[in-house]
Amino acid sequence: MSKPYEQYRIERAAQLQDEADEAAARKRSNDETRRQYLAGLEAQRAEERRASAEAWEEAHAAERNRLQREWLVAHPDRSAEDFITRAWPKLKENILERERLEYIEATKAKMLIQYGGCF
Repeated sequence: MSKPYEQYRIERAAQLQDEADEAAARKRSNDETRRQYLAGLEAQRAEERRASAEAWEEAHAAERNRLQREWLVAHPDRSAEDFITRAWPKLKENILERERLEYIEATKAKMLIQYGGCF
């Protein structure tokens, strides 16, 4: 091989290596940016879920207090803490299911009025 060709091959290999290094650096930078964005998005969603749960709890505080009083009367050997840890999660699921079914029925009724079909 001639010297100029050998020099060209060395320079070309170095150029290709530089390009590969730059592409890898861009990929790492993009991956890090994406990771940060997704982490921020997840934090935002977690905050929204927390705020939504807090708003739901606040909206249903009166019902929870009523159910707690009834439960404590029915279970005189139990404490308010027992209600919060044992009964309230199950009662909360029941309330959420009732609300979900009410929403479905309301949506069906709205669709019947709007589209005149049967669902």
